[in-house]
Amino acid sequence: MSHLVCVGQIVKAHGIKGLVCIQPYLNDPAGLTAFGALTDESGRRIFEIDVRGRRGDILLAALPGIADKTAADALKGTKLYVHKDKLPALAADEYYHRDLVGLAVVHQGKPFGSVAQVANYGAGDILDIRLASGKTIPFLFSRQTFPVVDIARKTIEMAGPDNMEELVDES
Repeated sequence: MSHLVCVGQIVKAHGIKGLVCIQPYLNDPAGLTAFGALTDESGRRIFEIDVRGRRGDILLAALPGIADKTAADALKGTKLYVHKDKLPALAADEYYHRDLVGLAVVHQGKPFGSVAQVANYGAGDILDIRLASGKTIPFLFSRQTFPVVDIARKTIEMAGPDNMEELVDES
């Protein structure tokens, strides 16, 4: 699945005529349709999205073959993917979440952990850092906390106090 990138998720049915609510994982929610057909995680099910409306960042959409609430409800939780080759190029200081997962996190030149996942709960991107102990700790992904991201070297430099390891052990 490394060639697929998750760009959204069907979060629920909308109404009784088979419309679905889609949460795009993009800076511009309307950009979801620019990719053309999307697929599920397996790559076998294809979704042609026909946007019918919008409620904030949520898109209301019709999908071919989905004609009632029961069929739409069955898709709840389905993640929508696009082949990574269809993604637009980014500026030097921008990253796709998928590019950050797995990167080694270094603090003051020493290994600190690795990025387990990137999440966004509405207040900005959060890096979940997995420590050698297996414990995972969330950090706000900002230039102040992570001043250097080197995708080519597969590392992220983390700023913070000299006693960061001690602070993490106490939590």
